[in-house]
Amino acid sequence: MTTVEGVVEEAEPMRRAFADEGGFQCGFCTPGQIMRALALLAESLAEELGEGAAVRAALAGNVCRCTGYVGIVRALQRCAPNQKQEPTDVQ
Repeated sequence: MTTVEGVVEEAEPMRRAFADEGGFQCGFCTPGQIMRALALLAESLAEELGEGAAVRAALAGNVCRCTGYVGIVRALQRCAPNQKQEPTDVQ
């Protein structure tokens, strides 16, 4: 079984996107959200999902009570290969 600690380098762009887009607040669900987001990207499903409702449905197994999923959805969409990467100030 792979945990978020096992994908530190691979998860770096997603972690930055989560930070930039406000995709986490308390951090409780963040590891699971990042792992599911990475799986969606690896399966090339993120490109097919497109709209927020479809992304929310794909992330439905990970409950977040803090963010309302808006930042999480934006972070995943930002990291999808068909999306233009925006420069970030996070270092």
